[in-house]
Amino acid sequence: MSFIQENRNLYTAKQMCAALKFPRSTCYKALVSVPSKREQECKKFAVEVKNCFWENKRIYGAIKLQRTIINKGIKCSIRRVQRYMRNQGLRSIVIKRYNRHANNGKIPNDKENILSRDFSTSTMNEKWVTDITYVHVLKEGWTYPHL
Repeated sequence: MSFIQENRNLYTAKQMCAALKFPRSTCYKALVSVPSKREQECKKFAVEVKNCFWENKRIYGAIKLQRTIINKGIKCSIRRVQRYMRNQGLRSIVIKRYNRHANNGKIPNDKENILSRDFSTSTMNEKWVTDITYVHVLKEGWTYPHL
């Protein structure tokens, strides 16, 4: 439709509709149509969902977004927020919580404590120590450094 509006000064609507195999009546109806009140509300709500999503740093899912939108005074259901998020391609970032019971207290043979809290050294770079046992990486999840 925008192509026809942009080129109205070069060709007649009848010529463009014939070339595009597009009904002329539909073209004229689209030119004079005004968005309905419901369409305007839907666009406004879609913008509100997107703004709330980005304000909360893409962490909130549909349930929390629905609560924040209701707190702003806009009535909506969780399913409506889910639908608008899906239509706009908005997906929350999900970070799995660290499960400290995953290894059931078993220490692999190559990860045993060989220092036995003896941190004294005679030269530099003789003993390296860290207290980080896991790091969260977005694509891989919880990873354990290999030292």
